Amino acid sequence: MPMWDPNMKEDAEKGGGGWAPKPGEYEFNIDDVEEGYVSSNGNECTVVKLLVDAGGKFDVKCFDYIAVGKAAWKVKQLAEAVGLSTSKELEARDFIGRNGRGLFKLDAKNPKAEYRNKLKIDQYLPLSQSAADSSAVPPAPALGEGDNTPF
Repeated sequence: MPMWDPNMKEDAEKGGGGWAPKPGEYEFNIDDVEEGYVSSNGNECTVVKLLVDAGGKFDVKCFDYIAVGKAAWKVKQLAEAVGLSTSKELEARDFIGRNGRGLFKLDAKNPKAEYRNKLKIDQYLPLSQSAADSSAVPPAPALGEGDNTPF
């Protein structure tokens, strides 16, 4: 596929063209978690970097800025969405590499053109009991059970 085609002129002039993510429910992977970020309004935040499978060729990057000490509800929601127990202390590294599902919306708050089609997490969805059960690895059969394999 060429990088430029004369048929793209109209899309380019409108500032668009190409695939853009749509709001919806998607699977995500936690790519990284950075602590110690300070937002423009002075709040200390933890930045959760998500890779969202929104149906395109590539995962969409999504950043969730969680205010430290002010959004314990959101950390709990995230932990439950990726199957972590909230009955013990959790470190940032405990979240990295975990998968979950969430409801995503478009970042309408940011009027800058480069952010117009960016996804923003609206809600982390808890793992359903059936999803947790189906992802569990079945136990190995005990000796003498199964297909009578000699080893």
